[in-house]
Amino acid sequence: MISVVVAVNNEEQFKQNVLSSPGLREIGAQIVPCRGAKNAADAFEAGKFQSASPWILYCHQDVYFPEGSGLVIEKKLPSFSKDTILGFIGLAGALNSDVSLAGWVVDRVTNLMDYPESSSAVTIDELAVILHRDCKYKIDPRFGWHRWATDLCLQAAFDGNYAKIIRVLLHHNSKHDNNWPPEVYASAEALLDKYPQLSVIHTLCGSLTRAQKAVEAPRVLRRWSHR
Repeated sequence: MISVVVAVNNEEQFKQNVLSSPGLREIGAQIVPCRGAKNAADAFEAGKFQSASPWILYCHQDVYFPEGSGLVIEKKLPSFSKDTILGFIGLAGALNSDVSLAGWVVDRVTNLMDYPESSSAVTIDELAVILHRDCKYKIDPRFGWHRWATDLCLQAAFDGNYAKIIRVLLHHNSKHDNNWPPEVYASAEALLDKYPQLSVIHTLCGSLTRAQKAVEAPRVLRRWSHR
């Protein structure tokens, strides 16, 4: 039922996390590494082409799926339509409104993000996203490697079909700090340009407005700024 697509540029991280995950082995998930991709859209499409499953779990190379996680994911999938965007950590709310954290992830070994699930996500973190291979919402290559999942959520929200955040515990074993590369700011500009009708765009890297291009979010959110 599930193929796991991973953009790989660090073989050791890939081996220690995705390839070593008991949660993926327990469901016999096909794992499809993509190397040398130009952007997130390129890696996803290349991986989807090689996959043999209806659902694609698109994740970072530094994500570990503990025992039991794959079985929970597999059990949940039949209840969602092919146009449902699924994430594991993000912000729930509505367009141009206040938001709150949702999801369940251990970040960098010690930081437990433990919040309810949600059926109205306005952003999800790119560490792991599940899409049906025939989903009508597509990853936009203009965002490179950053904030493309927020764009997916906004595509769906404007269609009246909010993304979902499920409660399945994952471990995000990132070794990056919170120093943002220039590409993160470029993706923020791209989001603001794509959605001029929004007064604010909430992401886990901060809340974006036209008046203040990247207003810093509370520190609990800034933990998710860079993979």
